[in-house]
Amino acid sequence: QKLDISSAIMELTTKSEEGKTRRKRFKRTVKSVNRGRFSLSRNWTDRRMGNNSKRRRKEKKKNDTTTTSSSTPSGPPPSRGVLSNRFRTIDLFKLPPLAAAREFWPFVIPVTTTAIGRISGYIAMSHVASSALGTIDMAAQAVIFSFFCCLTPICDSLNLTAQSFVPAIYEKKPSAARADALRHTLRNFSKVGGIFGAALVAMVATIPVLSQFFTTDLAVRTSVNLAIPGLSLFFALSGLVCVGEGILLGQKDLKFLGNAYGAYFFAVPYFLLRLKKRAIMGLQDVGVGTMWRTFSIYQAIRCCIWLARMKQLQGRTDRQVEEQVVSQVA
Repeated sequence: QKLDISSAIMELTTKSEEGKTRRKRFKRTVKSVNRGRFSLSRNWTDRRMGNNSKRRRKEKKKNDTTTTSSSTPSGPPPSRGVLSNRFRTIDLFKLPPLAAAREFWPFVIPVTTTAIGRISGYIAMSHVASSALGTIDMAAQAVIFSFFCCLTPICDSLNLTAQSFVPAIYEKKPSAARADALRHTLRNFSKVGGIFGAALVAMVATIPVLSQFFTTDLAVRTSVNLAIPGLSLFFALSGLVCVGEGILLGQKDLKFLGNAYGAYFFAVPYFLLRLKKRAIMGLQDVGVGTMWRTFSIYQAIRCCIWLARMKQLQGRTDRQVEEQVVSQVA
C-alpha cells in the first residue's frame, strides 16, 4: 500500500495554519510525558532520602490529576498515528504495485550506473596498490584511504540537499521567475560547495600530523605525505562536484548522468591500470602520490563536465523564457 506521510511531517515541523491544531496536541502530549517522567524520578528520590509519606501521597495525587486532565479519550497520542494500522511486517516482502514500479523504473538504470561508476575507481586503486606497489606504499594507501572515507561523506550532504531543493523549482512552469530561481540556486550552491571544499582542504592539511596515530614507520608517513597534493585537489573540487551532481539529479537529467558514469566506469580503471603496467615494466616510478594525482585529474574533469552541463541546462531554460516572451508579444 502506497502511503504519503510528507503532509503529516510538514504539519508538525512547519508553521502552517493547517497543522496548528496538530502541533498543539503534540506539545501537550510531550509535556504530559515529561511530567510523568519527572514525577517518577522525584518519587524515587523521595524514597531514597526518606521523606515522609504525606508528601509522597500529595505529589502522587497531583500527578494523577494532571495525567487524567491531559489525556485524551481517543487512545494513543496523535503523533503516533502516522503509520498506525497501515503497515505490517509482511508488507516488506510484497512486490510494489505495477504503477509505482513504472514510476521508479526510469531511475533504476541511471542510478545503478552512477553507483557502479563511482566504485570502479576505488577498486582499481586498491588493485594497483596491492599488485604493483611495494609494502610501504600499500601501508600508506591504507592510511590515506581511511582519511578519504572519513572526509568524503561531508560533501555528500550537499548532493542530497540539492536533490531536495531543486525539484520544487524545476517542476514549475517555464517563466522568468523560474529561470532566475534556478540561476540563483546554482550560484548559491556553488558558493557553499567552494566553502566545503576549502574546509576539506584544511582538514587534509592535518593528515601529516594525524598520520602518526596510524603508523610509527617514517617511510610510510613520508609516502602518505606524497599523496597530500593529489588528495587536496580532489577534495577542493569535491563540494562543486557534489553540488553539480545533486542539481543535475534534481533536474532529472538522468540519461546524461548515466552515460557519464558509464564512461567513467571504464575510463578511470583504464588510466589507473596503465600506471600498473608502467610500474611493472619499470618505465615509471609509481607510488601512492602518482596514483592520487591521477585520481584528482579525474575529479577535475568531472567537475568541469558537471559545470558545463549545468550551464547548458540553464541556457535552455533562458531560451524557453525568451521564446515564451516572443510568442506572447506575437
